[in-house]
Amino acid sequence: MSSNFLQVPANHTGRQRLPLQPLQVEITLQERATLHEIPCSHIGASELNSLLTSLFPGGGYNVDVEQDVYRIRAPRPISQGEVNKFRIM
Repeated sequence: MSSNFLQVPANHTGRQRLPLQPLQVEITLQERATLHEIPCSHIGASELNSLLTSLFPGGGYNVDVEQDVYRIRAPRPISQGEVNKFRIM
């Protein structure tokens, strides 16, 4: 063989095994949050604000309104009983 060529041992395939690393997945609060849909006729804006600030004093929730429905992302599920404490009668 000519000395101009790379010499590779016969049992070498050119592949190298790399150690497996655990998959790092960062889950944001938004992805972990529970989505609730409550009709606006069921609870007023000020009552909803009182409910959310009492349940989640540190924040961590988000409220959007579409077609007269509150879409709430909260850190944990909100029970019907909790909503009923603040709802419009």
